[in-house]
Amino acid sequence: MVEHCAHESAPDLEADAPALPSVPYLNVLSISPVTRTVPYEGTGKQRLDGGANYGFTNLKRNPELLDTIPEFRSDPALRSIMAAIDSPATGLFSVACLSKTIMDDHGCRLSGYVEFALNARDEVTDAGHYFCLFHEFDRRLGRAGFAERVSFQWEICPITFLEVGIEGFAVDVRVDTDYHPGAQPAYESWTRALAALEALLAGVPARSCAPIYVRET
Repeated sequence: MVEHCAHESAPDLEADAPALPSVPYLNVLSISPVTRTVPYEGTGKQRLDGGANYGFTNLKRNPELLDTIPEFRSDPALRSIMAAIDSPATGLFSVACLSKTIMDDHGCRLSGYVEFALNARDEVTDAGHYFCLFHEFDRRLGRAGFAERVSFQWEICPITFLEVGIEGFAVDVRVDTDYHPGAQPAYESWTRALAALEALLAGVPARSCAPIYVRET
């Protein structure tokens, strides 16, 4: 005699799903399948989206080059976060950045990114360190009651660091504001978003292990 097992009914997904936190921002993490190189070269040629690749500028080694970066001329908030990343006190160095203003029938918004890497040869090979930064940032946003309607899209990127012969990782954080009725409120939202990220990155301490780049004297 074959006994039949009792089958539980399928769960009510809507009823059982946990309530999503009611926050105005998005903070997510992914991993890129594409490996790139640092340093990299650029032509400075304008793309269709208005941006341009000017190549890698080593601001950790040469901080005096900060004001030669074309992207900073009209964006002091972007300059500020990149200067913080490349401060001698941090354990990071900048890889790339971009910002652009988008105006259309919906209004005005800003979009861009900052990319950085751990400035330690034995840590840059472990992508888990970037998850820790992402997680800490998420906690900070929640504790502070961050109220901007922006998205932070973190992408861990495989990188070949050519000058030291290391296969490791960097992280690209793309920031997109919501639409606003004009350029000024859109830029203010962008500034507050970058300031929140800057507060985290400025506190990443320099390690005693061998750095990838050191400031030239």
